Amino acid sequence: MRKTLDAAGVRLSEVDESTREQEARLSSEIGLVENRQKELREKTQETVRSLEEEIRKAREACDEVVAYEERKLSRDRALLGEVRRVRAFFGLSKAEGEEGAGPAERGPQQILEPSDVVGRRRIFEPPFGPGAGGG
Repeated sequence: MRKTLDAAGVRLSEVDESTREQEARLSSEIGLVENRQKELREKTQETVRSLEEEIRKAREACDEVVAYEERKLSRDRALLGEVRRVRAFFGLSKAEGEEGAGPAERGPQQILEPSDVVGRRRIFEPPFGPGAGGG
């Protein structure tokens, strides 16, 4: 093989030098690409961790709001039950939208003047109303 290269005018020392340069250049490129890949993976993992933390915080905030709203709904439902009991106790007609509040079930209704309504509101302030410390 060396005789063929010599006959063609190619020196083995030049092949050696050329291939060493190629090897060094390729090894360097491979190292740079591998470093970029590693860096990209690390940055991606950091971004994913950050987003996962944001998602966790958003879920916690949502859960807190839903829990607050559920407590509020529970109090409001209890208050509504109390209001309905008071209305039933006094024989007042059922409110609009309340089940079974059809015209036949309402019975006679008293028409109040605006001053009567204000006076009656002052007389009956339920102890479980807003700001009464019961909620």
